[in-house]
Amino acid sequence: MSDKVYLGRAVGQLSESPALAPVSKVVLLVDDDTAYFAGDETGRTMELTCPYGTQAMANNILASLRAYTYRPIQAQDALLDPAAELGDGLTVGGVYTVLAQTELTFDALMTCDGGAPGKTEQESEYRYQSPVLSDIQHQIARTRSEITKTAEEIRLYVVNEVEGVESELRLTANSLTVQIQSVDGRVSTLSQTLDGFSIKVSDIDGRVGSLSLTVDKFETEVSGLNGAVTKIEQKVDGITLSAQTQGTSSKISLTSQGIEISSADITFQGLVTFEELGGSPGAGSTLINGAWLQTGTVSASFLSGEQILLRPANDWASGVIDITGASTSTSAIELRSFGALRLTGLNGDVFMQAKGMQYLHLVTGVASGTIPSVVVGNGSLLTNNPLAFSLGLPGQKWKTAYLAEPASIGSDANMKHSVSYDTSKYDALFDLLKPVFYRYNHGESGRYHTGFIAQDVEEAVKNAGLESTDFAGYLKDQKTGEYSLRYEEFISLCVDQIQKLKQRVKKLEGIE
Repeated sequence: MSDKVYLGRAVGQLSESPALAPVSKVVLLVDDDTAYFAGDETGRTMELTCPYGTQAMANNILASLRAYTYRPIQAQDALLDPAAELGDGLTVGGVYTVLAQTELTFDALMTCDGGAPGKTEQESEYRYQSPVLSDIQHQIARTRSEITKTAEEIRLYVVNEVEGVESELRLTANSLTVQIQSVDGRVSTLSQTLDGFSIKVSDIDGRVGSLSLTVDKFETEVSGLNGAVTKIEQKVDGITLSAQTQGTSSKISLTSQGIEISSADITFQGLVTFEELGGSPGAGSTLINGAWLQTGTVSASFLSGEQILLRPANDWASGVIDITGASTSTSAIELRSFGALRLTGLNGDVFMQAKGMQYLHLVTGVASGTIPSVVVGNGSLLTNNPLAFSLGLPGQKWKTAYLAEPASIGSDANMKHSVSYDTSKYDALFDLLKPVFYRYNHGESGRYHTGFIAQDVEEAVKNAGLESTDFAGYLKDQKTGEYSLRYEEFISLCVDQIQKLKQRVKKLEGIE
């Protein structure tokens, strides 16, 4: 009840009936075979029809009605408020009940006959149907089912015109078929026979998917309107995957003999892994995905790509070959190592060439009968950073340098500063030098050499009152402690002393 209406004695005639027994039981009818019960037989039983009923619904209805007592009453010529609605609480003649029936009389007072009639009177005189019940009965009228039976077949058929769906089941002695179909063209079919089992599904776009299972084969297929078909077929001897569309096709076959791929182009995208049995990659197995091809050996007529990683087994990349268009040093093909880099010719020489000309040749000496050597041909050995590096080091000296012409040592005035022509402070050094003759410990000819001992030169510099920075004719390696000499530094001392001797001789001989 949504509101309360008070009439009191504002009625022409009032008829009352004894109160009906309270509701103690609810029967909720769903269909001819299904019903839900709540309560007992101690009072009145209320039967209701609802195709969507549940046990919980029957329990809730009983709980709501148990607290009320229904008393039939009929008021004639009542001055009822025109705003009163069915279901409102009604108080009339000292009785409180429900307003369940009204009949308006269009007279001067706009009187009304109404009240709460008994069950029989209510059904015959007041035929109200709620929108919900009306919709339920409308949908029931549009949903129907059929069952037919013959000696060969049992058929169950259900159609729902509201949702546009129908389903059918056919049962025979050797087959079972179930099909569900919608008005928009969607169909799903399930079929079972003694030989196998199959499922087929299609949609409004013309796409069809099917699955077939027999004792010797498992097959799935998906097709579309544009002729595209993908298919998986599994047998005892292997698996075949195939795809075709608009005149092109691809196929992968996997058997105990190996893997066969038939396609115009093969592209691996994303994370797709095919791993054979036999151990980790590189030991009888292969890993292929969107970023890797990992296997023991790759054999091909051509390798095409921008970069080739070099790495030992079970380790991260230790080198790389960058493949680009090569025309200058900035865009050249690069062989780069993250650590050391070694070029090895196990049974022959190693060559490096540029524009068809020999550039660098590592000679083993086996074929030519000479000692192993490095040959630089058709060009000069240069540095790209002048005055930055040395040819050899104090502890890594070249044994001998063979030159067709004297070595050229830079001596341009623009290369020097703090120049002084007064060499008198080196007179004492010259006199303290100790020329010697000797043989080298590593020598092979046994011949004697003449020169100086570097430690003697160092002592002479000190005894001459000079600092080590005053004469660069000797060197001492700070790491190894090994001494060496720059003999060209002694040439100017000799020239200076010879010039002074010549001037003295001229003076003694009186020659101007």
